[in-house]
Order: sequence, then C-alpha cells, then structure tokens
Amino acid sequence: MRHWLLLLLFLSASILSLEAQHPTAIRVTAEYGFMNLSGKLNEQWDFRHPPQGYYHHNFNGNEYATGEGRIHYTGLKAELPVLKNRVTLASGLRYTNVNQQVLPFSNTSHLYLYYPAGRGIDIYRLDKMNESIGYLSIPLEADIILLGYYSNWQVYLKGGIQAGVKIHEKSQLHFTSPSMQTHEGEVLAGYDKTPSTFFSNFYGSLGLRLTLNNGVRLAAEMVLPYLFLSKPNWSFLSPDTLPGVQFSVAMPLDSSPFK
Repeated sequence: MRHWLLLLLFLSASILSLEAQHPTAIRVTAEYGFMNLSGKLNEQWDFRHPPQGYYHHNFNGNEYATGEGRIHYTGLKAELPVLKNRVTLASGLRYTNVNQQVLPFSNTSHLYLYYPAGRGIDIYRLDKMNESIGYLSIPLEADIILLGYYSNWQVYLKGGIQAGVKIHEKSQLHFTSPSMQTHEGEVLAGYDKTPSTFFSNFYGSLGLRLTLNNGVRLAAEMVLPYLFLSKPNWSFLSPDTLPGVQFSVAMPLDSSPFK
C-alpha cells in the first residue's frame, strides 16, 4: 500500500508545481462529507443466543447482532482548472474518521459472543461493541463539467483516489458485567483482525456547484460507495458503504472574477 501513498505524493507535488505557474487560477477548497456504512458484520464474529427451553435453533454468525456506522471526513485542497476550465484537478490533505458499533438485535437484550478459547468455547455477554479509527490521507481528484459550461450553475462528474495512514484507533467491548472488562484485550487480540496501517480507495461523485461573481464556488455532491484497495480496514464491520454527501467551498487566491 505504500507505493500508492508515494505515487499520490508525487502526483500532488506535480499539481502544486503547475499551480505555482498559474497563481491566478488557484482555488483553495474546504470540504466536509459523510456516508453511512452498510452495517454488515465481519464474518469472524460469532454471535449466538443461549438455549431457551428444550427446543431452540443453534444459529451462529450474525443472527443476534446488528451493525451500524458512519464515515465523516474533512479536508483542505488546492484546485487548478485546466482545459479551458472544463476540467479541475485537485489535491491536498484529508482527515477521515470511521465510527462503527455492534448492537444486540431488536429482539435480544445482550450480545452473546462465542469466543474460541484454548480450553473450549467461552461465551461473553456484551452490551455493545464500538470502534473509532482516524486516517490522514492525500486525495487526488479530477472533475469534468457535464452541463452548464457557460453558466454559473454547473453539473460535474468527479473521480478520485486517496491513500493515507492510520493515525489513531480505539476498539472497545462493553461487557455487561464490569468484572469481565479485564478480558477485553484478550478477546480483541484473539481475533487478530486489527485495521491495516495503510488506507486507500477509489471514489466518485456527481456534483452541483454555483460560481459566484467573485470566483467563490459553492458545491454539493452525491458521493458513490467507496471501492477499497486496502484491507483489512475495520475490526467489526465490512468496508461496504452507502452513498454519501459532500459539501465544499472553494476560495480563489486572486479576487478577479473568473469561472
């Protein structure tokens, strides 16, 4: 995964070099976006329910647990219009935070985690599981105008790739009995599925933007689900994402009116 990061560093430096040659065309963009995770649990986790009465189905897997999560990100980028402003290239820095949690299914009060121990199977009763991970990445993007080339309102299509590194991570198991909390480290280490140090993915979006007379751009985008290159990405949930939303404001470094 390191070669992706090195490649993006090189390409980002190339874009910044081009921008230095055309200072009046540079915009600095602040962005914020979010998307939900599909909630599908990683197959490594085995949740069941204790027998009730003389008859029960010994289900295993995810029948008694549900997952949910969200990705938030914010970034600062430099933009350079090329090809007579039909295409915009952008690169910069982005911070991404991934929050995920596993909860009991609607008809159960607790999570019953079956854990393969050396002496057999241990059953841990949990209230929930949650994980928060932060990444610092370098995005490289290009967008092209689809509609409104001669208008202040434009519809555009964007494609991008980002690569980065994990800068913080916290995984927690919330045991129903406080005395069992000492087993948290053992259980997490036993699954040995800690998120990768490196993080990268392809992404695309469809956007609408308004360019004001002073060159400021206001934009909103529908972001398509990510296509991940890195793995494993997270401990509890699969990397499947749902469509998201992004908002951005681009400020020109030169106040002269331009599109």
